[in-house]
Amino acid sequence: VIPNLEGDGWDWVMYAMVAACVIGAPALFWHITLRYEFFTYVWYPTRFNRRNRTVYFFTGGKEGAVSVRWDEAVFYIGRGTSEEFLRDLRCSIIEHHVVKRTFAVGHYFDDELKIRAIWEFLRRYMEDGPAEVVDTIDGRQMNLSVVPSLRNCYLFVVASLGPAMLSARFILMPLLLPLVFCRWLVLRSCRMPVWPQWVEEACAIDADDPLGMVETDVMAPPEFERK
Repeated sequence: VIPNLEGDGWDWVMYAMVAACVIGAPALFWHITLRYEFFTYVWYPTRFNRRNRTVYFFTGGKEGAVSVRWDEAVFYIGRGTSEEFLRDLRCSIIEHHVVKRTFAVGHYFDDELKIRAIWEFLRRYMEDGPAEVVDTIDGRQMNLSVVPSLRNCYLFVVASLGPAMLSARFILMPLLLPLVFCRWLVLRSCRMPVWPQWVEEACAIDADDPLGMVETDVMAPPEFERK
């Protein structure tokens, strides 16, 4: 039997639909999800300047950054879209009763009390000064690292399990390792953020600032790693 290689009109419609699915599905997935992860920035930092009472948000691209006066910024607790149990601290820039921009501040958690603690930390720093945010200045430490290393990716993924699942981390390792590699791959494709010069000038830190801290290269390990 010799197949009909010419086909009729409906055959070509079917071929076109299959081709559209094969080509369009990855393109749609990229447009909806991946383009916000790959080839962007490792993180989007925020700066709080007590001296001029201004908050700066890194945006990247030609814009670089935006700023808003501390007294005019509107902070509130946001929740995840698909994972509604997640909470984060957000800041909206409002002009003439219209929300112009909204930014996430800090990390997300599944515990609203931790988000409130972040807000209280920032509020005390901006309103009362750095001496009021911790019990002792010497007791300060940085727990997170933005260096996109495999070790940091591993520590981040494992820490995300939460205390209840930490004891099962070795059993779950076949599932965790792909997540670690994917996170590392995404971060390696991204650029480190560079603040615009006008922000650097406004937020210049004195060389002899006693409160200055050096950012760590390695994320502080969870409790189980320290034992």
